Amino acid sequence: MILRGKFILILVACLICLSGCELVLNTVCCSCSREDKKTMLQIESGSIEVLKSHLENGGDPGWKCYDTRVGKSLGFWLELHNMVSSSRSYEMIVYYLKYDIPQTTKNDMLESFVATGDSELIELMVNHGCHVSIEARECLDRFVSDTFKRYTQLVKAGYDFNWQDDDGNTLLMLHSKCKSQETSVELVSILQFLITHGARTDIKNHDGKTAFDLAANPKVKDFLAQYE
Repeated sequence: MILRGKFILILVACLICLSGCELVLNTVCCSCSREDKKTMLQIESGSIEVLKSHLENGGDPGWKCYDTRVGKSLGFWLELHNMVSSSRSYEMIVYYLKYDIPQTTKNDMLESFVATGDSELIELMVNHGCHVSIEARECLDRFVSDTFKRYTQLVKAGYDFNWQDDDGNTLLMLHSKCKSQETSVELVSILQFLITHGARTDIKNHDGKTAFDLAANPKVKDFLAQYE
């Protein structure tokens, strides 16, 4: 009976592995081979030839593998789009964007370029309809001093601050939802910046709520009241 139980567990594990890379079995299903790591690192270093060889021979644009560190139980993901982004090669990124890449992946790429201040690549991704939300969505108070600089880069790239995410929320709404009291003055300043650069206060999300309705900080609520 015990052997039968072990067999069933192994069979289930194999079926999960065959269905994709999932949770605990990531390290088993999708571990990087030595050749995988070599390919990823060559792409990260800017080898467009290696990237072309991978994609033009049927490789997955969303390819990723799990790199387990020698002698350690934990590792990290190597993801193709991150390798391409890290290359900072305009030519390589333009080539990569010709493939069928999920919108969320392209958004991640834009956010990485915004974080590093690559104006040319920011403009490229904005022109490809990419969007950002991480700073607002996660209320990253510790980075608030960099927010103006990053949003200014987006302004220069012609970014649409009225873009709505899957829940219908705009950047104005996402920032309004932040509760922090310590950075309330900065929050208001960010909202003012967004409004100055075209963010509308009358847009409603999928729940029918505006930024004013979502405001969680008293100072933010008071500031947005003037637009009601």
